Amino acid sequence: MCMPLENFLNMIPRVKSCPSWNATGENEGIEAITFDGAPRGGQKTKIFAYLGFPKNAEGPVPGVVLVHGGGGVPFLPWVKQWNDRGYAAIAMSTTGEFPRQVNAGFKEGGQHPEFFARGMWGEFCEDGYIDAPDNDNMSNSEQQFDEQWMYHAVSGVILSHNILRQDARVDREKIGICSVSWGGVITSIAIGYDDRFAFAVPIYGSGYLTESMGFVGDYFKTGKNPELWLAEHRFDRVKIPILWQCDNADAPFSMNSNSKSYLETRKNEPKTRFSAVYQMKHSHRCAWARPEPIAFADWICKEGEGFPEIKVEEKLQILPNDANIVSLRLFYLSEPMSYGSGAEGEWNWKMKQEWQFKDLSLKNGEEEFSVTDEMKGYYFELTAKVGNEEVVVTTQYFEK
Repeated sequence: MCMPLENFLNMIPRVKSCPSWNATGENEGIEAITFDGAPRGGQKTKIFAYLGFPKNAEGPVPGVVLVHGGGGVPFLPWVKQWNDRGYAAIAMSTTGEFPRQVNAGFKEGGQHPEFFARGMWGEFCEDGYIDAPDNDNMSNSEQQFDEQWMYHAVSGVILSHNILRQDARVDREKIGICSVSWGGVITSIAIGYDDRFAFAVPIYGSGYLTESMGFVGDYFKTGKNPELWLAEHRFDRVKIPILWQCDNADAPFSMNSNSKSYLETRKNEPKTRFSAVYQMKHSHRCAWARPEPIAFADWICKEGEGFPEIKVEEKLQILPNDANIVSLRLFYLSEPMSYGSGAEGEWNWKMKQEWQFKDLSLKNGEEEFSVTDEMKGYYFELTAKVGNEEVVVTTQYFEK
């Protein structure tokens, strides 16, 4: 019988250091480890991860669990990005990937990981262990839990959190989670089981995927997935600040699902925000380039400057009143949002409409606005200075 996901909260996995695979060069100091994952068919599984800490840190530091997306692996640059900003970070494989070369990562000038491959080999092999499932696009929901990829991915996130929590160098009350694409889906589910996170930043992926027009949404409409793996079924348990971030014309995930996830989880936590970014594009690199995730984490964990928000009532209002506003825009569609096949050389599935927008200006902290009949869907975008960063915060997506 499979262990319920809640049981992993109290489980400290066996961790094994892999010094011959530690990072070198610009990423020196980031440690390679493996740890025991969820059992599969009564046998143990093993997960590879990178674990890094800020240099010259004094006292316990905040931490973050980093969850890669489809085609991704534990990325050293991502760990280092958070280490350089003062966070301990663990990035684990959710698909049974192990390195084939020290400093495994991106191809030069490219997006796809190099020198990682699925399956244990060499020193990673151990009697009694088998490979964890690969990402199966949610096609195995009829099988036992321990044969389903999402079960192993979510439990791996919880176990990674446990590893950080039991480390004396980490402030266990200030550990968040940040994720990309499929990792955003995993995170959206995991936070419904693990309520100990201080914050969450799911990028692209979200809940309400059966309502998504992006192609990933179709995977959640089949088999037992609507019963087992819809994140929104547990959103009432989620009471942490969340930054839901996405491309406003994303191909894998349409923003209506991100918006609905934001609205539902904001009910329990007023610091929850939505950031739909115009022309953000979809990749790990595009996600890392955004300033919002770490700025949001700093707000929650380091008493950093708070994210403003847009109130939409009879007039538009920005709170707090002294927010450092860079720009304010109204984005709209002249026909209802829909998705279809893309042009050759592009995503094979994309949003059919083009966003239109117009600039707005505040007078005495408020803006009178009018939504015309031609605007079938719309939202408001605020770019504001938070600390040293310009961050994008948006309202929910409104559709007539």
